[in-house]
Amino acid sequence: MRLLLGQKPHPSLHSFMDDFSKQLGWGHRLLRHNADMIRMAGELYGEEGEREATLHIACDMGVITSQDLAK
Repeated sequence: MRLLLGQKPHPSLHSFMDDFSKQLGWGHRLLRHNADMIRMAGELYGEEGEREATLHIACDMGVITSQDLAK
């Protein structure tokens, strides 16, 4: 996160976003991987939170892959 966004990561944001992953598997992304979550992250962490939530969603949805991150 620090390397890509130039900011300190917020582990609690990621934990919250993925909270239902054990119960719902891939389906957890339907709950907290959307524009409402990005706005909430912004309210909690400012623009950094918005960027971090957006990157989290892009990675989880396969828009950004592990190969992209390796570059």
